[in-house]
Amino acid sequence: MVADGRIERAKGSYERSVFGGDHAELDAADRELDAVEAELELSRGRVRHARFLARRDVDASEDPAELPAFERALALFRALGQVRGEAEALF
Repeated sequence: MVADGRIERAKGSYERSVFGGDHAELDAADRELDAVEAELELSRGRVRHARFLARRDVDASEDPAELPAFERALALFRALGQVRGEAEALF
């Protein structure tokens, strides 16, 4: 899984920094984790939206966490300069 690889790389950056004094990769690790978080929030927003669509005939109330998930994904994708992710978060 792509996210697992990014998380493992961030863990490696942490270990090299803490145990080896090599702090060069910490900024890259933050960007990798922001990308994972952006994808996670986008996916959470989509799942919440799908759940809304599935039950809208019975209960048309929105999940209050749906919009914030998309907004967080948008902010992260924008900060990362990932235009495609921004577009998906805006859909």
